[in-house]
Amino acid sequence: MVVAGSTHPSDEPVVLEAFLRLGLPDRLLAIAPRRVERSGELIQALERSGLRARRWSDPGSGEADAVVVDTVGELSRLYAAADVAFVGGSFDPALGGHTPAEALAAGVPMAMGPELEQQRPLADAAAQEGVLRVVRTPEELAQAWRDWLADRSAGRRCRDLARSQGEAFGRFWRATSD
Repeated sequence: MVVAGSTHPSDEPVVLEAFLRLGLPDRLLAIAPRRVERSGELIQALERSGLRARRWSDPGSGEADAVVVDTVGELSRLYAAADVAFVGGSFDPALGGHTPAEALAAGVPMAMGPELEQQRPLADAAAQEGVLRVVRTPEELAQAWRDWLADRSAGRRCRDLARSQGEAFGRFWRATSD
């Protein structure tokens, strides 16, 4: 499964085209827009692209190539089931990217767009470990996903990095709370 979390309108065309370029017929795209009230327009965009789409809240609506997450609080479960991911808010300079921490903790390698100033320290550490790639085009995103699907060690590296970052943050909070 490919998960695109906390997406915005600036992210979604890139994610959609990359997923279509991935060309793996048994893959499912789960896309969680940052604002769930946008679910209807996102379903329409997916269907215009030729994908069978349904809402997360309506599992009985048949076969789907894409699921639009229209409820809040699902990302940690989705990342845990994902093979690869995209973290949204990273194609809009006004947003600066959403945190990659949840995907890392779930052991899923991810890509982000180039606008990730709000997430720079963790994104840089993840990129250095080879589990986060900054992409600018759908082609780059599809290639990043292909590379990680072929790399069995990426998930372990994500979890190791999340654990080391968690320990560092814990030491910081203990040191500054006294």
